[in-house]
Amino acid sequence: MESSLFWTSKIKSEECDFAFEVHELEPSKFVNSMWLYRFICIQRAASLHNRARIWELGRCLKSILDLSEPDATTIVNNPRDPVSLDWMKLSWPIKAPNTSDPQQYIEGCQTLYTQRVIFSSHLRQITVSCIGIEGTVYITGLKLSFDDGTSTQLGYRSRDNPSADIVAFGGFIVAVGTAGIHGLQIIDEGSDVTKWFGSNRRCPQTRMLKSEEEIVGMTASFDGFKLVSLALGRPIRRKRKSWPGLLSSALWYPCLPRENLRMKDRVSVGQSPTKSRHNLLFWVWFGGPGGSYLQYLTGISVTRSKGGFGGIEFHFSADSVPITSRKLGLCDDKLGPDFAIDGAGGEYITFVYGKFPQLPYLPALVVCHKQAFTGVD
Repeated sequence: MESSLFWTSKIKSEECDFAFEVHELEPSKFVNSMWLYRFICIQRAASLHNRARIWELGRCLKSILDLSEPDATTIVNNPRDPVSLDWMKLSWPIKAPNTSDPQQYIEGCQTLYTQRVIFSSHLRQITVSCIGIEGTVYITGLKLSFDDGTSTQLGYRSRDNPSADIVAFGGFIVAVGTAGIHGLQIIDEGSDVTKWFGSNRRCPQTRMLKSEEEIVGMTASFDGFKLVSLALGRPIRRKRKSWPGLLSSALWYPCLPRENLRMKDRVSVGQSPTKSRHNLLFWVWFGGPGGSYLQYLTGISVTRSKGGFGGIEFHFSADSVPITSRKLGLCDDKLGPDFAIDGAGGEYITFVYGKFPQLPYLPALVVCHKQAFTGVD
């Protein structure tokens, strides 16, 4: 009986609901629940495959239809009006609505409306609404609650809406894709960084909306069901640091570098990643914590792709070095390195620079390294 109840519960789960038009299943209706479960799983990959796909699409549509309507009182007719504030904007996913090529919307989204709120008093709580669409999480809306008892809903409110209390609001760390904002990490200067609301799984991330100055306003843009752009307003000041650096302003993948990482980012070539739409900066921490992996470094390999560099792989003699510290970009599986480095003997990289392609020559990568000498008394 216990086995029958177990397999019946599996059948009644969301894993198998596409196969039934009824909501309740009784164990007595099936002689062998285990057989039925296995039969459904087999048919899901065969004759019921299309039914399962349409069922999942219908489930997503129901989640969207269950969202609450936006608050029309905060919708702005002229989102570009700064209303005497200095705005930090995150708008990479946005595509121009007047594009003539409908295929370009695959890598973007169109803004249907924009809401703006000027903080009436101290912001004490933020509630984040999320929705899952075919395995991908999106932020659908934000509810802002203030000390004076007022609250404002930006965007759509879903059933999944966790909240966080705020002491001193310092902005957001954002996980964003080409189709919208997937996750938010609320920065509270009065406590440690909060957990992720939504999801940051396999998403580019940025600190662009982190501010050490007072935040007094928020602007959010939405499409039919999700948040696609976000901006935070600060009082206008005459003297302000002109460029915060790539650590704070770029879009990073697969995760954010540490804020105390020293970067030589004042000199760069090509289009700025902070101004171009959805250009990512890939990075790899191949040296490990405190440079602990460098003693195992045996060389570097480069993968070419479409006339350029597709990836860089770091080779190590120790299997304990994680894969996340071994590869940058898309790399071929090479047996040996292109550049040999004797990490165990104290040899280390001094600098790396690249050369632009000049026909008929391909781009080049130059790695300079130096042998470390130690004295003996």
